[in-house]
Amino acid sequence: ADGARRVVGGVTVFRFSRWASGGTQLLLRVCQIGILPPFRSKGHGGRLLQAVYAYAAAQGAGLVTVEDPNASFRLLRDLTDARNCLAKGLLKPVSTSSTPSAEQMAEARRELLITDEQCVRCHELQQYRMLRAELEAAGADDEAATKPFRLMIKRRLNKRHQEELDSVLSIAEQQAAEAAIVAKAGGPKADAAAIEATKQEAVTKRKERLGELYDDLVSEYVEIAGYIVSRRG
Repeated sequence: ADGARRVVGGVTVFRFSRWASGGTQLLLRVCQIGILPPFRSKGHGGRLLQAVYAYAAAQGAGLVTVEDPNASFRLLRDLTDARNCLAKGLLKPVSTSSTPSAEQMAEARRELLITDEQCVRCHELQQYRMLRAELEAAGADDEAATKPFRLMIKRRLNKRHQEELDSVLSIAEQQAAEAAIVAKAGGPKADAAAIEATKQEAVTKRKERLGELYDDLVSEYVEIAGYIVSRRG
């Protein structure tokens, strides 16, 4: 019947507290969120997440986190947070290679209850949209114009994934030691050459992995930007 209510999905939220300056602070963690198949791709997921944010604000929570998000929820979360940033004029970049200021981060955390990582992602997404607009206006995909943005992102990814990236070098050092043993039969020069070649290969592999991380992130930004323009999701 018209006006009848239906269950289209649900979300589970875990409440917990942590010690903060001046006392304890309430935090909410989204544990599970799901939309029933007939109702997907109609914006219900975003509305559910917005309801969590509204509930968190009403309860005086200081932050909303997510427990082990999958790719689909990461897209939903990024899209929702990015739209909220745009609606409230938060985390506006001053250039395509700048990082958000401490004041911008604090304001976004306070207004949106999002994590520092989400603040950075929302800032970078706006930078990506700014960059695409500049390139479209110029009528060309200029590599020199994209380089500052690319280097900025890679510097952040290098820090965030340092353990993974450095493990490539650790494995390479082991391979270099093994190569040195094999090369000893060829004399000291062959030994040194084998070690150097292995180290150079490791550096190349590390750069390649960093490039993959960058490409994966930008592909996510491309998809989110498309949804923002279409107003879907």
